[in-house]
Amino acid sequence: MSKIKIYGGKYLSGTVKIHGSKNACLPIMCASLLNKGKATIGNVPKIADVYNLLNIFSYLNVSYIFVDDFLVIDSSKLIYKDLLIDEVLKFRASYYLIGVFLALFGKCKIYYPGGCKLGERPLDYHFEAFKAMGYNVNCNENLIEIDGKLKNEHINITLKGNSVGATINTVFAAIFSNATIYNYSLEPEVIDTLDFLGKLGFKIIKNRSIEIFASIPKRSVKYKIIPDRIEALTYIIMALLCGNIKLENVNLLHIDYPIRTLILNNADIIMYKNVLCCNKSKVVPFSFDADLYPKIPTDAQPLFSILFLFNNGSAIIGDKVFKNRFSAPLELVHLGARINTMDNKIITNHSVFVSGSVKASDLRACAALFLFAIASPTNTIINNYEIIERGYADFLRNLKNLGVKYEIIE
Repeated sequence: MSKIKIYGGKYLSGTVKIHGSKNACLPIMCASLLNKGKATIGNVPKIADVYNLLNIFSYLNVSYIFVDDFLVIDSSKLIYKDLLIDEVLKFRASYYLIGVFLALFGKCKIYYPGGCKLGERPLDYHFEAFKAMGYNVNCNENLIEIDGKLKNEHINITLKGNSVGATINTVFAAIFSNATIYNYSLEPEVIDTLDFLGKLGFKIIKNRSIEIFASIPKRSVKYKIIPDRIEALTYIIMALLCGNIKLENVNLLHIDYPIRTLILNNADIIMYKNVLCCNKSKVVPFSFDADLYPKIPTDAQPLFSILFLFNNGSAIIGDKVFKNRFSAPLELVHLGARINTMDNKIITNHSVFVSGSVKASDLRACAALFLFAIASPTNTIINNYEIIERGYADFLRNLKNLGVKYEIIE
């Protein structure tokens, strides 16, 4: 088990450039296979999930070149193989290859995707959409097998839940047909993926539904991924807890609601174009439910809970997307965190902490535990800290440049 010791309580200062969005990059990379040609993608973060996906690409005879934050993918020699390899088990977004394979090959056999353990996250919405297209779905907890034939008619699909993954996977599977998809997700990462498909040459119209018109993609495309809004919120909360941080390459529209909510509650944040300056502040805790865009996203919910533990007052935090996604603050109870639980909510209170050890269980919980360790005047050991590399590029280097003192324990 990897460990890192954080010497907390230091005042932080510096500049951080926000990388491309993890949650947009992974589906866009998968979408790049649909043209069986070349795609040049900019603003790609060098994170573990990206490299895991590239390993799968190599297995499928797809070549790539990664230079700085530009990724060139050549899928002209793509071949079908059953996706029964370990890389599929390392991250959940490997499921986007299901929709791509159905579009290109009409079948897919894949291990049940892995990734962060956030409670129940079944793929039922995906499977129901695939069945509505005419495919047969057989699955268990370890393996998914889908085959059949796409309906030879206009396909109408109403997604049963507002899901990012199900929306994107449904679009992928239907991309060479004429289809209408209702009840789709409006998250920025979904829109970015749809915009990329448009650049590829697919005709897609977004309105009250997603309208897909059968079309032939271009053989070459260039595209730049949106900035990562969760990474931006992570550093914003780090600044509010610990110092003065300037963020560059921020899409302010994508985090407008959480930022303005923080400002209304005494956060010292200045916004200008794609730059954001944050200063240490006594933020007044406020109650909220993590929800769909444009509200405070579920991925940022653990981060806000850490912010509130260091400020006077109490707040009730819920999550309408995932049940019981409170592993990070609850992990801190033995170090002094004053937290009460009720139903699918927690109540945070200002806390005084002691030194100790914590264990990260998923990516955003890991980021939250880093925020705690950096802000706390004590010393904290984080176990499983390498989880952070799944979604945050250059994270430890950025911490060092900002003034965080840490020691990696082998």
